[in-house]
Amino acid sequence: MSAVAINSTLARGVFFYRTTIGKKVIMAVTGLILFGFLIGHMAGNLQFFLGRETLNTYAEHLHGLPALLWGTRIVLLVSVALHIVAAAQLYNLQRAARPVSYHKRKAAPKRNTIE
Repeated sequence: MSAVAINSTLARGVFFYRTTIGKKVIMAVTGLILFGFLIGHMAGNLQFFLGRETLNTYAEHLHGLPALLWGTRIVLLVSVALHIVAAAQLYNLQRAARPVSYHKRKAAPKRNTIE
């Protein structure tokens, strides 16, 4: 692959991230990653109810795969960072687009009806 193709692909990715849709896609993907981890973590912890041996076997299996653990940790840290950065950028873009908030109407008082 040539340097031009790599730079072109990188430039398209950076351009896509600069758009609001790109930031929202990043938020959605990182949100799915974080939610997936939450479900997987919960499933692992629910093995507590299957007994001590099952939970210990699961823990030994996880600790026997350090590459998986560190890969998961790195993906989660990057996901959290990207999710927070994209959220902050979207919030700032929204505030810049409409610096004055919407006028909020008060609810009309209820009328007394004659029965």
